[in-house]
Amino acid sequence: MMVKEIVREELGIVKQELLEELKRMIQGEVCGEKKKENVIIIKPKIQQESEVTKKLIKEKVDIKNMAMGITKLKKGSKGTVIMGCETGEEMKTLKATMQDKLGENFKVTESPQMKHKIKIINVSEEEMRLDDDDLITTIKKQNRIDAINDGFQMRIVKKIVKEKRNDNNQLRRREKEEGSIIIEVDEETHELMLKKEKLNVGWRKCPIFNHINVKRCFKCWGYYHIAKKLYAR
Repeated sequence: MMVKEIVREELGIVKQELLEELKRMIQGEVCGEKKKENVIIIKPKIQQESEVTKKLIKEKVDIKNMAMGITKLKKGSKGTVIMGCETGEEMKTLKATMQDKLGENFKVTESPQMKHKIKIINVSEEEMRLDDDDLITTIKKQNRIDAINDGFQMRIVKKIVKEKRNDNNQLRRREKEEGSIIIEVDEETHELMLKKEKLNVGWRKCPIFNHINVKRCFKCWGYYHIAKKLYAR
């Protein structure tokens, strides 16, 4: 009974954490509070521990005389150190400083930004059968979004097909109907699509939503990493 109570209590804590995180994410999206993460990665060209890299950074760089604050400083895998700051300008300054102070034995790079994703629902069977290139062409032409900016990007991430069921809630074999599509787009296209609220796809006007995929570790229950990456350090 004691073990059951402990397990029940732990599950309750995990559930509460998930609900609070989801609430924060939703509030941030609605209020426009979501900020880009400005991150650089310092990687040694020789094999060494991340703790050694971190110690060398603190020795070589006098952060107290730099007009910026560090929002993140943590060890990565294979000797890397990950650093973050608040603005893009600070990130560029930090990147240049790190490369200058650490020299040619280290490679300092910007962390690739996470792409924006859109979920399109109620897409008809006919359009779901199109290959990715033809489907993207259809979406671009029908919604006039193929030439809105020089950095236009769009690719199909996943297709989710909804299967037909009979009156007894059993799947009908080999019968499929409308489905959903998750697409990855550039920032400007992402904002434009969300303003439209619906997209023309074939003979339908399909509702669209911002798609957020949050990583979670199933060993420590922390967010934004997976177990393999956490325990590889």
